Amino acid sequence: MHPDDVAGAAPFMRVIVRNASNQSVYQLVASLVSWQGAFRKTAVGDHRPRYQRVLGQAPPGETEVKISSSGGGMHLRFGVELAFRDAAGRYWLRDGEGGLKASDTDPITLYEIRRPVE
Repeated sequence: MHPDDVAGAAPFMRVIVRNASNQSVYQLVASLVSWQGAFRKTAVGDHRPRYQRVLGQAPPGETEVKISSSGGGMHLRFGVELAFRDAAGRYWLRDGEGGLKASDTDPITLYEIRRPVE
């Protein structure tokens, strides 16, 4: 994850999602969260889509995406929360510190993203 700021544009974070599986993941949603500082620790239940991107399908390997950010603040350190469906149809949530847990809900519903998804 790299902070970037383009002159005249809103700040964003460039995020590289690495899918180490040999199969694609689906319904992938990446959200900025914090592991340090006064910002959300999870995007679940927080309706700030400007700090979130729906990637959809991610093939094996690396996928790069830009996510709008607040630009940070004093002592704020961003992490990335990922929610996705694997090829076997199971749902997962990886928190901003790398923890992985199973989810009973698909990512679109989990984050209450309006359908149809763009």
